[in-house]
Order: sequence, then C-alpha cells, then structure tokens
Amino acid sequence: MSAAAKELLIAFNALPDPDQVAVVGELFLRRPIGEGDLPTAALENSAEELFLSYDAEEAADAATGR
Repeated sequence: MSAAAKELLIAFNALPDPDQVAVVGELFLRRPIGEGDLPTAALENSAEELFLSYDAEEAADAATGR
C-alpha cells in the first residue's frame, strides 16, 4: 500500500462515525460494484485490515472505559 493510501486511511479513521459512513457511501457511488473488480486476495486483505482496525478500536475503548 502506498504512503498516500496509508495517510488517507489514517485521516479516515480520525473522522467521526457518521462521516466515515458517509465517505464509504460516497465511494460506493463513485465506483459501482463490478467495475474494476478487485482480486480475491485484495478483498481478503482489505477485510482483514478492516477487522483489525475494529479490534484495535474496541481495545482502545475498553482501555478508556467507554
């Protein structure tokens, strides 16, 4: 993953939840499913990164008592 993509993900993670949902929705509207499909390995990698970020967020919330 490029440095620019990593920076984009960091900025995305800093957004409040409603903004994150809005951004994901906008991305789906801009790139319809089936257009330039990702290989299975790329999808699996993306899913793994997403779930790891959820785990990290849950751990951080637990540590701060949220």
